[in-house]
Amino acid sequence: LIFFGKVYGLKKEDLNKQVNFLMNWLNLESSKNKKAMHLSGGYQRLLNIAISLVHSPKILLLDEPTVGLDPSNRHMFWDKILDLKKADLTIILTTHYMDEAQSLSDEIAFIKDGKILLKGNPDLLIADFGGTGYFDILLPKKPSSQFVNRLRKTLPKAKIGVTGNKIIVIVHTKNALRNVSIINEIFRLHDIKPRKFIYKEPDLEDVFISLIEHKGAFL
Repeated sequence: LIFFGKVYGLKKEDLNKQVNFLMNWLNLESSKNKKAMHLSGGYQRLLNIAISLVHSPKILLLDEPTVGLDPSNRHMFWDKILDLKKADLTIILTTHYMDEAQSLSDEIAFIKDGKILLKGNPDLLIADFGGTGYFDILLPKKPSSQFVNRLRKTLPKAKIGVTGNKIIVIVHTKNALRNVSIINEIFRLHDIKPRKFIYKEPDLEDVFISLIEHKGAFL
């Protein structure tokens, strides 16, 4: 860190202050006497960030920074990125992980062969192209045909699939909250207490799939 700081022309006092801050902030203090080559993959990535920040840049470029990291280090990395965002640092990050793009980005762009296929705010893209969410329901036993028929009749616009005692109900997101009360009322009428009743919101991965299925953009 001191070496790279000197390369950028930082004066001794400013450099030492910045290095001490980065070592503590990125949890590198306990490894200060280790050679970089002996750090774990996760801590090597954190060291890379520290080197990138030692001269206080206005823009930070990160190319697939979390590839190969275990879940713990990956989420710790996310926390550091969000801290940098709060400090008003502009960050340009490439990733294949949709959850990463959705969690960290104010704006995303899907790129193929050097061309931007779609860009915008993640939440707005999900609203426009994600489209549907679904209820994942697990019942104590296989539902009766009367129950399934009532469900289909009451939710005519939903797509309903039944496998054993598991039911998937695919709905448009605008109707999601209203459908919760409708489905619960059908449970009550049939005296059924589900073992699991989860609603999954559409996400950026659904936007990606929509691009593939409806636009053929990645084919």
